[in-house]
Amino acid sequence: MEEVVVKHGPVAQPPSRCGACGADLSMKGRYLVCTNTECRAIVEGRIKRWVGTQDIMEWGEKLVAQLVEAKLVKEPADLYRLEASQIAALERRGDVIAKKLLDNLHAKLPLSLPVFLASLGIDDFALETAKLVVSSGFDTLDKVQAATEEDLAGIKGMGAATAKAVVAGISARRDEIGRLIEVGVVPVAPAAGRS
Repeated sequence: MEEVVVKHGPVAQPPSRCGACGADLSMKGRYLVCTNTECRAIVEGRIKRWVGTQDIMEWGEKLVAQLVEAKLVKEPADLYRLEASQIAALERRGDVIAKKLLDNLHAKLPLSLPVFLASLGIDDFALETAKLVVSSGFDTLDKVQAATEEDLAGIKGMGAATAKAVVAGISARRDEIGRLIEVGVVPVAPAAGRS
Protein backbone atom coordinates (compact mmCIF):
# COMPACT_ATOMS: atom_id res chain seq x y z
CA MET A 1 0.00 0.00 0.00
CA GLU A 2 1.32 3.44 -0.89
CA GLU A 3 0.44 6.72 0.73
CA VAL A 4 1.42 10.31 0.27
CA VAL A 5 3.32 11.84 3.17
CA VAL A 6 2.70 15.52 3.65
CA LYS A 7 5.22 17.47 5.69
CA HIS A 8 3.80 19.68 8.39
CA GLY A 9 5.48 22.34 10.47
CA PRO A 10 8.51 24.50 9.92
CA VAL A 11 11.59 23.25 8.10
CA ALA A 12 14.56 22.81 10.44
CA GLN A 13 17.25 25.40 9.98
CA PRO A 14 20.92 24.50 10.42
CA PRO A 15 22.63 26.14 13.40
CA SER A 16 24.82 29.17 12.83
CA ARG A 17 26.83 28.87 16.07
CA CYS A 18 28.95 26.02 17.44
CA GLY A 19 27.22 24.10 20.21
CA ALA A 20 30.52 23.58 22.05
CA CYS A 21 32.03 27.09 22.03
CA GLY A 22 29.50 29.45 20.45
CA ALA A 23 31.75 30.49 17.54
CA ASP A 24 30.39 30.95 14.03
CA LEU A 25 29.95 27.89 11.85
CA SER A 26 30.85 27.81 8.16
CA MET A 27 30.28 25.33 5.35
CA LYS A 28 33.22 23.15 4.39
CA GLY A 29 32.11 21.00 1.53
CA ARG A 30 28.89 19.39 2.77
CA TYR A 31 29.64 19.95 6.45
CA LEU A 32 29.11 22.74 8.94
CA VAL A 33 32.34 23.31 10.85
CA CYS A 34 33.36 25.52 13.73
CA THR A 35 35.63 28.43 12.79
CA ASN A 36 37.34 28.51 16.21
CA THR A 37 40.52 26.40 16.13
CA GLU A 38 40.64 26.60 19.94
CA CYS A 39 37.16 25.05 20.23
CA ARG A 40 37.17 22.33 22.84
CA ALA A 41 35.36 19.92 20.51
CA ILE A 42 37.94 20.46 17.76
CA VAL A 43 40.84 20.04 20.18
CA GLU A 44 39.30 16.86 21.59
CA GLY A 45 38.68 15.56 18.07
CA ARG A 46 42.29 16.13 17.03
CA ILE A 47 43.65 14.43 20.16
CA LYS A 48 41.25 11.51 19.69
CA ARG A 49 42.41 11.22 16.08
CA TRP A 50 46.07 11.18 17.23
CA VAL A 51 45.60 8.40 19.77
CA GLY A 52 43.00 6.57 17.68
CA THR A 53 45.13 6.33 14.53
CA GLN A 54 47.89 4.79 16.64
CA ASP A 55 45.42 2.57 18.51
CA ILE A 56 46.92 3.53 21.87
CA MET A 57 45.41 1.35 24.58
CA GLU A 58 43.37 2.97 27.39
CA TRP A 59 43.29 6.42 25.73
CA GLY A 60 39.52 6.79 25.34
CA GLU A 61 37.18 9.71 24.86
CA LYS A 62 36.66 10.29 28.60
CA LEU A 63 40.38 10.63 29.30
CA VAL A 64 40.87 12.96 26.34
CA ALA A 65 37.93 15.09 27.51
CA GLN A 66 39.39 15.25 31.03
CA LEU A 67 42.81 16.31 29.76
CA VAL A 68 41.37 19.02 27.51
CA GLU A 69 38.99 20.28 30.19
CA ALA A 70 41.88 20.50 32.67
CA LYS A 71 43.81 22.49 30.03
CA LEU A 72 46.66 19.97 30.13
CA VAL A 73 46.45 19.20 26.42
CA LYS A 74 45.76 21.45 23.41
CA GLU A 75 47.65 19.52 20.71
CA PRO A 76 49.32 16.12 20.30
CA ALA A 77 52.76 17.34 21.42
CA ASP A 78 51.26 18.14 24.82
CA LEU A 79 50.58 14.44 25.37
CA TYR A 80 54.33 13.78 25.49
CA ARG A 81 54.86 16.54 28.07
CA LEU A 82 52.35 15.05 30.50
CA GLU A 83 53.60 13.81 33.83
CA ALA A 84 52.05 10.88 35.65
CA SER A 85 51.12 13.16 38.57
CA GLN A 86 49.00 15.35 36.26
CA ILE A 87 47.01 12.36 35.01
CA ALA A 88 46.78 10.83 38.49
CA ALA A 89 45.13 14.04 39.75
CA LEU A 90 42.21 13.63 37.32
CA GLU A 91 38.94 12.12 38.57
CA ARG A 92 38.97 8.31 38.60
CA ARG A 93 42.67 8.15 37.79
CA GLY A 94 45.55 7.26 40.04
CA ASP A 95 49.29 6.67 40.00
CA VAL A 96 49.06 3.13 38.60
CA ILE A 97 46.65 4.12 35.82
CA ALA A 98 48.65 7.26 35.01
CA LYS A 99 51.88 5.30 34.62
CA LYS A 100 50.16 2.71 32.45
CA LEU A 101 48.66 5.41 30.21
CA LEU A 102 52.03 7.08 29.66
CA ASP A 103 53.73 3.71 29.08
CA ASN A 104 51.11 2.88 26.42
CA LEU A 105 51.60 6.26 24.75
CA HIS A 106 55.39 5.96 24.61
CA ALA A 107 55.28 2.27 23.59
CA LYS A 108 54.04 3.34 20.13
CA LEU A 109 57.24 5.30 19.46
CA PRO A 110 58.92 5.56 17.06
CA LEU A 111 56.06 6.26 14.69
CA SER A 112 56.42 5.33 11.05
CA LEU A 113 56.07 8.31 8.73
CA PRO A 114 52.63 7.22 7.39
CA VAL A 115 51.24 6.76 10.92
CA PHE A 116 52.71 10.12 12.00
CA LEU A 117 51.13 11.89 9.01
CA ALA A 118 47.74 10.19 9.37
CA SER A 119 47.69 10.95 13.11
CA LEU A 120 47.89 14.70 12.45
CA GLY A 121 44.20 14.79 11.54
CA ILE A 122 44.60 16.54 8.20
CA ASP A 123 41.47 16.41 6.03
CA ASP A 124 41.66 13.71 3.32
CA PHE A 125 44.95 12.39 4.74
CA ALA A 126 44.07 9.09 6.37
CA LEU A 127 46.53 6.22 6.82
CA GLU A 128 46.06 4.68 3.36
CA THR A 129 46.64 8.04 1.66
CA ALA A 130 49.72 8.64 3.82
CA LYS A 131 51.08 5.20 2.88
CA LEU A 132 50.49 6.01 -0.81
CA VAL A 133 52.39 9.31 -0.51
CA VAL A 134 55.33 7.73 1.34
CA SER A 135 55.56 4.74 -1.02
CA SER A 136 55.63 7.16 -3.96
CA GLY A 137 59.02 8.52 -2.92
CA PHE A 138 58.03 11.10 -0.32
CA ASP A 139 59.67 8.91 2.31
CA THR A 140 60.97 11.56 4.71
CA LEU A 141 59.16 14.32 6.57
CA ASP A 142 61.26 16.92 4.72
CA LYS A 143 60.15 15.52 1.35
CA VAL A 144 56.50 15.51 2.40
CA GLN A 145 56.74 19.09 3.67
CA ALA A 146 58.42 20.20 0.43
CA ALA A 147 55.87 18.47 -1.82
CA THR A 148 53.67 20.67 -4.00
CA GLU A 149 50.09 20.06 -5.04
CA GLU A 150 51.37 19.13 -8.50
CA ASP A 151 53.83 16.61 -7.02
CA LEU A 152 51.13 14.85 -5.03
CA ALA A 153 48.43 15.08 -7.71
CA GLY A 154 50.84 13.17 -9.99
CA ILE A 155 50.70 10.11 -7.72
CA LYS A 156 48.51 7.38 -9.17
CA GLY A 157 45.35 7.11 -7.09
CA MET A 158 45.64 10.65 -5.69
CA GLY A 159 43.37 13.37 -7.05
CA ALA A 160 43.95 17.09 -7.27
CA ALA A 161 41.50 17.84 -4.45
CA THR A 162 43.23 15.42 -2.08
CA ALA A 163 46.66 16.76 -3.05
CA LYS A 164 45.47 20.31 -2.34
CA ALA A 165 44.06 19.31 1.07
CA VAL A 166 47.25 17.46 2.03
CA VAL A 167 49.58 20.32 1.05
CA ALA A 168 47.38 22.87 2.84
CA GLY A 169 47.12 20.64 5.92
CA ILE A 170 50.86 20.00 6.14
CA SER A 171 51.52 23.72 5.75
CA ALA A 172 48.98 24.61 8.45
CA ARG A 173 50.53 22.05 10.83
CA ARG A 174 54.18 23.01 10.21
CA ASP A 175 54.66 24.61 13.65
CA GLU A 176 52.82 21.77 15.37
CA ILE A 177 55.01 19.23 13.57
CA GLY A 178 58.04 21.14 14.86
CA ARG A 179 56.73 20.93 18.42
CA LEU A 180 56.17 17.16 18.05
CA ILE A 181 59.79 16.75 16.94
CA GLU A 182 60.94 18.88 19.89
CA VAL A 183 59.27 16.45 22.33
CA GLY A 184 60.89 13.45 20.62
CA VAL A 185 58.12 12.30 18.27
CA VAL A 186 60.29 11.94 15.17
CA PRO A 187 58.78 9.90 12.33
CA VAL A 188 60.94 7.19 10.79
CA ALA A 189 60.99 5.30 7.52
CA PRO A 190 58.18 2.71 7.47
CA ALA A 191 60.59 -0.26 7.52
CA ALA A 192 62.25 1.03 10.69
CA GLY A 193 59.08 2.13 12.48
CA ARG A 194 55.75 0.55 13.14
CA SER A 195 53.16 0.62 10.39
